[in-house]
Amino acid sequence: MSALFSHFRRCRWFYLSVLFFGVAEMIVFCFAIIKSKEILTSADAVVVFGGKSDRPIRGLEIAVDMRCPYLIVSDNEFEIKRLKPKLKKAWNLKIETDLSATTTDANARNTAVIIKKLGIKSVVLVTSWYHIPRSAILLRLYLLGSGVKVYPVAAEPPPPHFYLKGIFWLEMLKLWGSLGRAAIHSI
Repeated sequence: MSALFSHFRRCRWFYLSVLFFGVAEMIVFCFAIIKSKEILTSADAVVVFGGKSDRPIRGLEIAVDMRCPYLIVSDNEFEIKRLKPKLKKAWNLKIETDLSATTTDANARNTAVIIKKLGIKSVVLVTSWYHIPRSAILLRLYLLGSGVKVYPVAAEPPPPHFYLKGIFWLEMLKLWGSLGRAAIHSI
């Protein structure tokens, strides 16, 4: 037992920092999910990270309601084709697509390039409630220094006691993998 205690004493700052960052990450995730219920009245574009089929449709609804000039969809070709019949009610909406992304990191990286190319200054990010913190963190990371404001919105409302759901905790773990992928890509 004394060997275990002496090991903890030697490494206590490491363990305390892991605990601190874990609690801080959970607070940031909870805050981001709770804040995602707010919807803006205007933005330069709506950005949708694909994955679940209701996300692009919800993004289109928000873009039409806000009369946004751009809808940027990072999803597979099938989901984007499903949007075509619903575009009749979209007045002057220009759609930019990214069909190459297969990860959240690639969604953020590729849409950041499109956003910068179009000179957009504010975007509404539409994704699932559990996906918001990681998506928003990565998109903000790739837009760092550009002055673009990112406002995340959940495609569907979070369930009661969302912090008890396994998907919430899985997304917290996936954040570290995504940050690692972003670090590797920057090299």
